[in-house]
Amino acid sequence: MYYLAKLRFESEDDNGKTKKIREQYLVQASSVGEAEQKLMERFGQGISPCQLEAVQESKILGLID
Repeated sequence: MYYLAKLRFESEDDNGKTKKIREQYLVQASSVGEAEQKLMERFGQGISPCQLEAVQESKILGLID
């Protein structure tokens, strides 16, 4: 299954202003919990802290290479 995850990061620009950045990721996992775990393993130790805003089942059935 595929899950659509929404993450939020905070970043400082060159002028020192804090800027919120939102990104979406498609995660292949067997459950919402596994998708959350994969995301935290990948982004949890980054330079700026990230917040997981939402994870929901995607309507995407598969990827074709």
